[in-house]
Amino acid sequence: HHLPCGSSALDLAKRLLKSDRLDAQRLALESLCSLTNPAQVFLRDADQISRIILLGVGGGSEDDDADDDSIDDHSEWQELLGRYFEKYHIRSAHMHDDDGNDNDNNNNNNHGGGNASSMNLDYQQGELMGELHFLALKVVSQAIESLVVAPPPAAAGAANHKNKFSFSTPFWTTVLQALYYNVTVATHRPLEAAWSIRSLRHLQSVQPDDFLLQFFLVILEIPKSSQQQHAPGRLLYECLVKAHDFGRQQNRSLQVETEQW
Repeated sequence: HHLPCGSSALDLAKRLLKSDRLDAQRLALESLCSLTNPAQVFLRDADQISRIILLGVGGGSEDDDADDDSIDDHSEWQELLGRYFEKYHIRSAHMHDDDGNDNDNNNNNNHGGGNASSMNLDYQQGELMGELHFLALKVVSQAIESLVVAPPPAAAGAANHKNKFSFSTPFWTTVLQALYYNVTVATHRPLEAAWSIRSLRHLQSVQPDDFLLQFFLVILEIPKSSQQQHAPGRLLYECLVKAHDFGRQQNRSLQVETEQW
């Protein structure tokens, strides 16, 4: 089934994401934020677009060739969006010291040379890449919520396209690393932390065993010595408690998301 309203917008967003211009990429992510938000588009369109982006299904016809194209399209979407999460958690060592103090100002003054089109370099050098990360985070979070809330489409072959995430893939490993990092710096990034907690909560609800196994592995692999001293479950709990305490005082959305999880 082809998207009745969102297909042309989705194609345009993909072309903009492939651009070397960061302002074009921001425009694409803003568009995807709207396309995956059922409050701004038809519910069926938001659901189908979410399936295309995260699962690679729902965007084409039901013959075998279309299914193969859909899988390729799905991988391409994950590659495009994954750039805004890639190596994000490593910023903990650069952006915050061991006491959680923000080092943004120091890092933003260290503008080195190199290839300006490098996603990681640009992200470390300017707030714009932080903004792109936040927009990509909203896109992925809204898409996850759409797939968790909505049942699989009642179409031929739908049984083969269940709302199942492969958490061990490079894309999801990268996303989980970034989500956990956002939670660890909730006092400095409350909006990112709130959206990350929202995503993690929905992922756990749909595949609790698979999610917890991979998520705890992700936490243990993060290169921070203080984290290796405790079990991942305790680390996550301590981060959520800290985020909730800060949210009660400073950020309503952060408080709400931690209380729901």
